[in-house]
Amino acid sequence: FYAIRKKDLFKRIDYAENYLWNAGKSLENAMKKAHFTEWIIAIENDEITGFCTVAKTECIPDVPYTPYIGFMFVGEKFRGNLISQKLIIKSMAYAKELGLDKIYLASDHDNLYER
Repeated sequence: FYAIRKKDLFKRIDYAENYLWNAGKSLENAMKKAHFTEWIIAIENDEITGFCTVAKTECIPDVPYTPYIGFMFVGEKFRGNLISQKLIIKSMAYAKELGLDKIYLASDHDNLYER
């Protein structure tokens, strides 16, 4: 798991726009416009298995909470291996490295992160 700084995002834009997840185009546009600061990426055997962003804002406008974990994605063939859980844990640790006490997770999908 790696924390990627903004300058490295453009190396990964092609991946974002070409995978089948319906938010890929939105992520591609956000990457090009630098709408988030960093992202966390999971790689296995030089293949991206999943990622998420660490952003100042997310899908809930005008709230004082920041930062957010956003654009959570795990490749279909890698699902069921707790990669999203590991991405969340890495995001939390990364936020602490930045001196932040909290990080928030929002989703437009009901019960997406509940068990």
